[in-house]
Amino acid sequence: MGKPARTPPIPLDRLIALWKISLPVSIERELLSEISREHGVLQEARDLVEIIDRAWNEEVGSHFAAIHRIKLLLDEEPAVIARNLRAPKV
Repeated sequence: MGKPARTPPIPLDRLIALWKISLPVSIERELLSEISREHGVLQEARDLVEIIDRAWNEEVGSHFAAIHRIKLLLDEEPAVIARNLRAPKV
């Protein structure tokens, strides 16, 4: 039995549109605020994984498969995609 299919993410522009049409004091705004907070956590996690990957590569001279997989998973998240589109790579 294989893994269950992952639900596709809601595009960032859709989340913004939902925020704009929701009432200022509503469960929708509360949930969207939580999603926004989680997006920040995902972005920070992606940054930390990059630091770990670089250190591993410098120390061992290759890439660690689990770190690579985490990077791939995080890079599929709308928050990480949007951040990567806005910020130039250093």
